[in-house]
Amino acid sequence: QLDGRSLLLITVFSLASVCMTMILAVYLAPLIKAQEPQRKTNANAANHNRSLLSSLYYVELKRYWNSQIYVINTAIGPLLMLGGVIYLCFQDLTPLMSLLTKEQLTGLAWVILSLIIGLSTTTHVAISLEGEWFWIKKSLPIPATTLFLGKLLVNWTLTVPTTLLCLILLSIPLDLNLMQWSLLALGSCISCFCFPLLGIYVNLTFPKCQY
Repeated sequence: QLDGRSLLLITVFSLASVCMTMILAVYLAPLIKAQEPQRKTNANAANHNRSLLSSLYYVELKRYWNSQIYVINTAIGPLLMLGGVIYLCFQDLTPLMSLLTKEQLTGLAWVILSLIIGLSTTTHVAISLEGEWFWIKKSLPIPATTLFLGKLLVNWTLTVPTTLLCLILLSIPLDLNLMQWSLLALGSCISCFCFPLLGIYVNLTFPKCQY
């Protein structure tokens, strides 16, 4: 419950924030107006890069779904992870929770989720599947970051939504508090981000484009 001193501090802080915002708006308005042409140029370039990335993402996603073996090898992991978490929601985990602490359960859950995420990476063969087309793409005026980001987005489309759903469901049987859930979510998101980058690095280091 807030006392009078806390209310006074909040009020003073709010008024100070409003005053600072008004002062910044007055002094920054001429500068913003002067930079308007440059911003329009940057916006046009950003829109071009965004449309290029959307096209690359669509091509990569289409190539992914056209390969049945590719889909089976990578999509089975997130499906099993989601199925296992749903199964845990209907089980009594009291014996397990009596053997392990909440911190140990959180660490174990992170290890299992990260293992499945790592085994479901799509980028470790994303370059090899293109064959000679990859060398043609390298000659195009496309930034390498945009080219690789299209491949990373396909992997994140597969793993990130499933991982977030599993994290939400895991909080029910494991009875995690906000701090434990936040640490588990942070570790899982880092795994979702790092494993695809590692897959890109491995495929660039050991490419195999002859089939």
